[in-house]
Amino acid sequence: MMRKLCVLLLCVLFAGSSCCTDSPADTKAPEQPVFSNGSVVTDGPWISMNPVGDQKKGRTFAFSGLANLPARQAIEVIIIRSGPSAANISSIDDCINTRQKCVLVFGRITDNHPAVNRWSIKTDGSMDLFRNESPGIYTAIIQDTGGNISARSEFGLT
Repeated sequence: MMRKLCVLLLCVLFAGSSCCTDSPADTKAPEQPVFSNGSVVTDGPWISMNPVGDQKKGRTFAFSGLANLPARQAIEVIIIRSGPSAANISSIDDCINTRQKCVLVFGRITDNHPAVNRWSIKTDGSMDLFRNESPGIYTAIIQDTGGNISARSEFGLT
């Protein structure tokens, strides 16, 4: 009985209550979840970021991922040194208001497919803002320019 209750609870959490009643009308399998901003998203706009990996100061590198946003939609990456203050950053205004060093890089969704499109943004000379910082872990925040959807990834900068 306890096991069935746990399975039902997990089903409701991840698939929604309509898929968990065992009725004949519930034959449609739930969509595969897409992770955006740490949450499971199956409807509405979403964006994801590929792992960045460790990078070297003074070199350009790319951020990339997938989104269901339309082609040519503007997106942005905010880069900040990881730590407690990074969790509160969701816009460049937050960087200014909290006096954090942040780099802002803009790009656009590149593909034009009906369901999922790719994006890629290369850093530029603005990463020199961190040239005098000691090596460490940084957070990249990808989002639409309205800040409505986002995803985060950490990477090392040596």
